[in-house]
Amino acid sequence: MTPLVTAAVLLAAVTHASWNAIAHKITDKLAGFALISGGGLVIGLAMAPFVAFPEARAWPYLLGSAVLHIAYYALLMTSFRLGDFGQAYPIARGTAPLVVTVLAAVFAHEVPDRWAAAGIALSCAGLTGVALWGLRGHRPDWAAIAAALATGLAIAAYTVVDGLGVRASGSSLGYIAWLMAVQGW
Repeated sequence: MTPLVTAAVLLAAVTHASWNAIAHKITDKLAGFALISGGGLVIGLAMAPFVAFPEARAWPYLLGSAVLHIAYYALLMTSFRLGDFGQAYPIARGTAPLVVTVLAAVFAHEVPDRWAAAGIALSCAGLTGVALWGLRGHRPDWAAIAAALATGLAIAAYTVVDGLGVRASGSSLGYIAWLMAVQGW
């Protein structure tokens, strides 16, 4: 990876964690997530005229991803309602890379090399450590843990579906614009 790609990935991670922390604090989560989706709808429709329209073979992935993203939002809201952010977020985010690795190997025939596998294992172990640290002195809330794990599975599912969809679309920006529009609607 180039330094620019590494910086982009790290910026995306910080941005994503920040919006999740903000989303956790929103009292009316349904209204908050509806506003977030509405913003995505506006951005997607604003981008659409300037990017290539996704090829027909990408639309099943795009529509499936929109459904998976909505399920992810519902599961994330449940995770935030049931559990502490310091536990729910690391469990959800720590589950996803491991599951994505397995799903990508099975469905996209992408098997990580030793260094990538070590990075994935280290990332998952670190996030698991953060989640376990939040449990110290407290009895585990199994409903909250289950919701966070389900959230991680939803993240993994839409990640793999989007990866396959972008490849089928002929235009990554077109896929993203239309996903945001369809999902936002």
